[in-house]
Amino acid sequence: MTPTHVYSEAAAVALTDQIKVAVAEHFSYPNSGYIYPHRVYSLVEFTSRRRARVSAQPRQIAMALTYELTPLSYPAVGRLFGNRDHTTVMYAVERVKEDRTLALHADAIRTALKG
Repeated sequence: MTPTHVYSEAAAVALTDQIKVAVAEHFSYPNSGYIYPHRVYSLVEFTSRRRARVSAQPRQIAMALTYELTPLSYPAVGRLFGNRDHTTVMYAVERVKEDRTLALHADAIRTALKG
């Protein structure tokens, strides 16, 4: 079972890696009924500069879950996702809260992490 709060930075980084794997699995064929159902989401895409929706939305969910489940700051989360600016992480957190589809994906991934 994954803890709700992580207390060391090393543990937070390890949990971030688990989140990335869970998000990649969730958005990869054949698990996902996503926009591109035959696509494989690679771990490399979490740090890539691609801005296409198919790459950005899973990354946003992973950033939001990392911020939610770890004690890391916005800048620290941004560094784990390809040295992104802290405002990018803030935007991702807000977007996942406001977009129902992204929130549903985030809930499913959160449940998978706890299971």
